[in-house]
Order: sequence, then structure tokens, then C-alpha cells
Amino acid sequence: MSEQEEIIQDNIIQEADTAFRAVLAASLRTLLCFVMIFSLLCGVFFVSLPFSMMRISDFLGHEGQALMHANRAANSRHVKGYNRTRALVRGLELSSQFLDECDSFARQVIFFSEEFIGDDSFLEQNRLIDEFNFNQLRLMGLEGRDRILFIMFYCYWDFVYVQNARARAILGETDYILFNELLANVNSLEYRDIGHLDLDSRARLFNQVEIIIRYNNGVAPYILNGLIDILVDMVSSFTQAAISILINSTNMTPVRARIRTLYHLFSVHNFMTMLRIEKDFEGIDTSIREFIYSQLNYI
Repeated sequence: MSEQEEIIQDNIIQEADTAFRAVLAASLRTLLCFVMIFSLLCGVFFVSLPFSMMRISDFLGHEGQALMHANRAANSRHVKGYNRTRALVRGLELSSQFLDECDSFARQVIFFSEEFIGDDSFLEQNRLIDEFNFNQLRLMGLEGRDRILFIMFYCYWDFVYVQNARARAILGETDYILFNELLANVNSLEYRDIGHLDLDSRARLFNQVEIIIRYNNGVAPYILNGLIDILVDMVSSFTQAAISILINSTNMTPVRARIRTLYHLFSVHNFMTMLRIEKDFEGIDTSIREFIYSQLNYI
């Protein structure tokens, strides 16, 4: 090969190398721009669509991330209506779940539960959850004592109130309790406030007091003594009426009505057990718990 041919070949190689470098540089710049745009879009999505991020995190099994996004969604003025309600529901479920392992989630439980009861869709959402739980339990074909699940999962509203009370017990803030969709000072509750309540509302009071005592090492906080005295005074009349309804009712009584009455008895039983109160009632020759189990075949 002549010297001139070698020079031409070297020039060709240099030009090819230069072209390759230019293409590589352009590709890297394009990739960098793509990464930056993608990161920007992810950032915008993260900030502006917390509800969607919550659902994605939930789907991927990242429950900690889902809770964080549920909190952001609940505090976002852009998340409204059904989406906000669902964010509150999921946030309460996750924070309550984590509270079993770590007390530091108590504040989040209080936040979600109190935001939930103040939400416009609170009552409708509770109804839908209760209906879903009831239908799922029916599909399970429960028999015998396993039917107690119908009572334990009877009311999502109760779950909201009880989780709030549990978190407040952990934090030592038991001077307030949820009552009629509001946060009430326990010292302000009197007999006339409680006497007219329906079965579900009474049960929620029994359940909140019971769980506060349980999380206070089995000792009732002094602040609750007045409320406990009122509830103890009401146990006999409320319980006797519920027992009479169940014994005298026929098999034609709607299932949900029987479950509701049994749910009230179950709440009273847990409350009395926590206070170590033993009491006999007319019409039954056994404990309330055993009476409840004997009634499960009618639901």
C-alpha cells in the first residue's frame, strides 16, 4: 500500500471515529434528556396524584409507601369526594395495622379516624363496607361458633371509633372520646346523653371504654370513672331488653336485626369482663358469652 493510500485510509478511520463519537454523544444527550423528563414526570405524578400513587403502592405491596401517599391524599385539596374517602379508609386500615407493631403510628390512627368521621361520605362508606363484609361472610358458609365473625365484623363504624380510642389510650389522651360523630370530653357526657342512644351507639361506647382499659394494663384511667359508672348502671336494663328480644323473637326476624342485638350483647360482655363484673340475667342460665354462641344458629 502506497503512502497516499495509507493517508486516505487513516482519514477514513478518523472520520468514522469522529462520527461514532458524535453519534454516541448525541445518544447520551438524548438519554439524559429522557431520564430528566421521566424523572420530572414522575415527580409531577408523585406530587399531583397522591391517590393514584397510593393505589399503585398498594398494588405493588409497598404498604409503608401506600400509607404515606394516603396521608398526602387526605391532606391534598385536589383529592375530593370518593377518592378522599377511600384514602382515609385505607390510611386508617394501614396505620391501625402498623400500630400493632409500633406505637409511633398512634398519631396517624387518630388523624385518619377523626378525618374519616368528618368526611361527607362517612355514613355511606360505612354502609358499603358493612354490606361488603356481610356478603363475604355469607359466601364463606360459616357454621357453629365460627359465625361469631358476623358479630365481630358487624360494624365498620365501630372499627373507626375503637381504633381512635386505642390510639388515644396508647398516647394517654383518654380525656376525649368519639361520640355521635364528634370528639367529646368524657367529663361532659351525662346519663341523659347516653340513655336515648340506639344499640349501635351504645355498643360503640362500651367498646371504646373496654379497649382503653385493655391498653391501660387493665386499669381504668381516672378520667373515665364517671362514664364507666353511667355505663355500668345501664348494663342491666340494656342487656335484659336485648336478651328478651332474642328469646321471644321468631325465626322470621331479619338476620341483620339479630346480629345487631347480639353485637350489643357482645360489646357489653367484653366491657363487663374487662371490669371483672359478673352478673346473672333473667331468661338465661348461662353467661352472656355462651348465650351469644347459642344464638348463632339463628343468623
